[in-house]
Amino acid sequence: MSDRVKDRRVKPGRLLLRWLEHPGDGDDPDFVVTYPRRCDGALIIHAFTSEHGGRDVLGEGRSFVDELTRRGYDLKTLRFSIDRAAPNESQ
Repeated sequence: MSDRVKDRRVKPGRLLLRWLEHPGDGDDPDFVVTYPRRCDGALIIHAFTSEHGGRDVLGEGRSFVDELTRRGYDLKTLRFSIDRAAPNESQ
């Protein structure tokens, strides 16, 4: 569902999920994840797109993005980012 894209505009250490359309290359639009560590990229794509990620809140068979779509939100505008804490700020 997602690809890692090297984006030099993304601050190092930032975990970012966004909608990306691939104009002209024949690929379907989809979520793209930029991540500092592979495990963090897997976590964010799972949380947003897995049917199991929000089971207690959303019910069986719906992911977070499915629920947002069902409620009328435009996924093309979805963007999530978070920066890693500085070493002295982490727990």
